[in-house]
Amino acid sequence: MFVGQLAKLTACTPKTIRYYEKIGLLPEPQRQGSYRCYDEHHVTLVRMIRQAQAVGFKLTEILPLIT
Repeated sequence: MFVGQLAKLTACTPKTIRYYEKIGLLPEPQRQGSYRCYDEHHVTLVRMIRQAQAVGFKLTEILPLIT
């Protein structure tokens, strides 16, 4: 799936997903040409990140838990 579909499934924006990749919260997805292709693992991780943020965790606190 592409970033737009991942964003819909996780109630997140594509910009935020790319930011999560940039800071290392999400592993870099495979590519089809210049397009990023995400899988169910990415969906699970983004949902976990969003839930952790909802209960008060900061991204810097989440990073050691995911990696």
